[in-house]
Amino acid sequence: SPTGPEYGNSRSVQGTLSFGECKVSIPRIHAKGTRESQGFLHFEAQPDPTRHIVLSEIDNHAKAEFLRLLATAIQESDAKDAFIFIHGYNVSFADAALTAGQLAFDLEFQCAPILYSWPSNGSLLGYTWDETEISWTVAHFKQFLLLLSQYSGAKRIHIIAHSMGNRAVCETLRLLAADTRLPVRFNHLVLAAP
Repeated sequence: SPTGPEYGNSRSVQGTLSFGECKVSIPRIHAKGTRESQGFLHFEAQPDPTRHIVLSEIDNHAKAEFLRLLATAIQESDAKDAFIFIHGYNVSFADAALTAGQLAFDLEFQCAPILYSWPSNGSLLGYTWDETEISWTVAHFKQFLLLLSQYSGAKRIHIIAHSMGNRAVCETLRLLAADTRLPVRFNHLVLAAP
C-alpha cells in the first residue's frame, strides 16, 4: 500500500480542497492501454512494481506549496501545458491516481499531469451517493480550475473527464463561460463515456 495520507469516499472535514502529489510507477513491461495490476488468480498479495502499475507514494501539500511545485513542473515540461483527469462513478482515489498516471504515460503528454479526485463511494451500488458528490464538487472543481489558470503558469490546460466526472466538468465550464473576465486557458476537452 502507498505511503502517505489516506483518501477515502467522504468529504474533507473542512469541506475544502486538499492538495498533494502522488507517485505512480509504470513497469518497463507496460503495454499502452493495458493496466498491469496484481491478480487474485495468481495469488499475488502485493503489487510488484516490476510487473504492475503501482501507486507508491501520496504526499499532502499546502495550497501555496502545491501551486509552486506545479508551476515548476509545468515550466520544466516541453509543452508548458497541464492536463487534468477527473474520474467517474465507482472509482476509488487509488484507482483514479493510477489511471491519471497511466494516461500521462500512455498519451506521452509532455506536460504536468493532474488528478482532480472527488469523494466517489467507489462502489457499484453507490450510484446515488456519487450523483450527490459530483454535484457537490462542482464549486470545488471551479475553484480548482481558477487556481490552475491563474497560478500554474500553464500555456494551456487540457481536461480529460470520464463517466460521471463529465457532469462536474460540463457544469463547471458552463459556470465559467458566464464570466468572460476569467483567465482560463483550456485547450483539449475529452469527455469519455459521458
